[in-house]
Amino acid sequence: MDSPISELNNFMEEQEIHEQIQNLSSLYPEVRRKAHLRLVQIGDEAIPPLITLLHEGNRQLANEAIHILGEMTGPASPKSLVGCLQDESPLARWDATKALILLGRAGLVALMEALVAHYDAIWLRDAARDVLRELSEHHYLTPEEEKLLAVLEGSYPVFEIAHSAQIALEALKRNEE
Repeated sequence: MDSPISELNNFMEEQEIHEQIQNLSSLYPEVRRKAHLRLVQIGDEAIPPLITLLHEGNRQLANEAIHILGEMTGPASPKSLVGCLQDESPLARWDATKALILLGRAGLVALMEALVAHYDAIWLRDAARDVLRELSEHHYLTPEEEKLLAVLEGSYPVFEIAHSAQIALEALKRNEE
């Protein structure tokens, strides 16, 4: 059980996150910029409310959330974004795709893990192809990741996606060690 001080700190942090998210709607660019920077600084605790912004239909706030999530380098951000790639909302999927592109290589482990587990999910495959294509254009992919992109763009059987994603994931993890 958390101590009263710990509970108070958690409450204050939740309040601050809520306040900073409200500040993202400010008419004043400096207020929005400070809220953006503070939410990035807060990190993982700010992710769930930022993900919620992708679903609420306010394009300005969704765009702010994309950029904030795209700057968060902790492992929770890519995993949350990859989870959004199978959302019912095409705009939420597109926003998550853009944020993963902003993360660059930092989002690849979560993306590869999802492809291995859910290779038959068409929305996930489409988003993964878009992310990999964009990273490829900037020469950020390894040969294994380029092969996965070729499989996603080609007319290979879907099980080949899982196989190629597994190979790319293993190479990615080896290179991180």
